[in-house]
Amino acid sequence: MTIIAAMSDGERVIMGCDTRADYCGTAIYMARGKIITLTTMGGGGRVLLGVSGNSAIIARLQHHLKIDFAPNADGPDRWAHRVAEAATTVLAEATPPLVTPEDDSASSFDGTVLLAWRDRMWVLHVHGAMPLQDSVHTMGSGSEIGLGSLHTAQRLGMDPREAVDLAVRLASTYNAGCGIDDRGPMIHATLD
Repeated sequence: MTIIAAMSDGERVIMGCDTRADYCGTAIYMARGKIITLTTMGGGGRVLLGVSGNSAIIARLQHHLKIDFAPNADGPDRWAHRVAEAATTVLAEATPPLVTPEDDSASSFDGTVLLAWRDRMWVLHVHGAMPLQDSVHTMGSGSEIGLGSLHTAQRLGMDPREAVDLAVRLASTYNAGCGIDDRGPMIHATLD
């Protein structure tokens, strides 16, 4: 169970997550959280990947996904599609694969991946990326609570970092599957 909450302030994306994972019915708290921070080659900047679903996706992408192409080379949306293609390959090569068949003709990630670069966000799927038009996004079992919190915070003019922190805290409090320990939510940003 997961909450990933993200908000763009027009210059950067702030993304936060809970740290709880379940192992055979026992709650454990992950040291790294559920957000991966990567750097693109060629000075493209910091990239964030928020992951919900199969926790093996986090480790697999952290250790094997290389973004060796700059976002500006083909435009941000084409770049995001290339990241999705690279992530699909990495997850399909895992044993057992982390790309699962949905039916005879299609596959899906065994989870959901949110990609952020600068002030943009995309949801990754097998071999593609869907650009998000809204400046807020959540995913995981706590997404409804988190999304309500982000929209309210945005309406009240809260600082984006504080808004994301609050969304994760509320989802962790009111959704039985989400959780944070004494470190609080893990918060990352595409730009400092």
